[in-house]
Amino acid sequence: LQHRPLVFSPNPQTKPNSPFDYQRLPISLPPSDGITASQLRPNDIIVGGSGVGVLDLPSTGNRRFRSLVESKAATFSKSDKKRMIRMAQVTVSMVHEAGGRFLAIDPESNLLCEVNKDKAWTKTLRTYKEYMHTYQQLESVR
Repeated sequence: LQHRPLVFSPNPQTKPNSPFDYQRLPISLPPSDGITASQLRPNDIIVGGSGVGVLDLPSTGNRRFRSLVESKAATFSKSDKKRMIRMAQVTVSMVHEAGGRFLAIDPESNLLCEVNKDKAWTKTLRTYKEYMHTYQQLESVR
């Protein structure tokens, strides 16, 4: 699998650690606890709850992540199960190497919390599958 480090390189048009419009999140983030919008890093990824992959949010990290996954959808759709899992693992490693974290909303505290690697792999795999289905639908139309 090829690494594509340019996808997660800092965007010169985005100020580092600049908050995104977190008003669109379905929760409020208290300023004193947890990870707040101003503490988000440019390569942080916000994942959804059960049965959901990476959320389609206007944050820099989520946009970059979705762009990367979309660019690999064709390869993913033609891969066997082992390769699919490996692609998800490599993608998670790329995010971590670029200083990004996978964050989820804790339902009890309504705060953003970092998830473990297994959950990050699962969410990444789910997102790949979402794009794979879209890619396959587009291919069937052609």
